Amino acid sequence: MKALPTAALAASLTLALATPLAAQQPSPGASPDASSGANVPHETIAQAGAALREVTTIREDYGPQIASAKSDAERQSLEERAMDRATKAINDRGMSVDQYNDVMRKARADRTLGDQVLQAARSPAR
Repeated sequence: MKALPTAALAASLTLALATPLAAQQPSPGASPDASSGANVPHETIAQAGAALREVTTIREDYGPQIASAKSDAERQSLEERAMDRATKAINDRGMSVDQYNDVMRKARADRTLGDQVLQAARSPAR
C-alpha cells in the first residue's frame, strides 16, 4: 500500500511547489476567519510549513539529478529516494502524508491559509 501515499506525495510535491516560496508574499491584513484556513489549527500550519521547507529542499536536491538521469531505472531509483526522504520529513514534523497533502490542497484553494503555510515555511527551523 506504499504506492498510494507515494503517488499522492508526488502529486503534492508537483502541485504545492509549482510556485517558488520566494515568489509568494503574505497578504497584508488577511483575516483567517474569512476562509477555510480558519479550520486548520495553528500547530498544523506550523507543521505543514516546516514540512514544506524540508520537501522543498529535497526537491531542489533531487530535481537536477532526476532530470539528468541516464536511464529510467536510475530516474525511478532517484524518485523513490526523494519520496522516501520527503515522507520521512513530513512524518518527522508530526504529520502523515495524507494530512500534509490535505493542508497543501486547502492552502492552494485559500490564499490566506497558503500565506500562513508559506510564512511558517520561511520561519527558522526549530
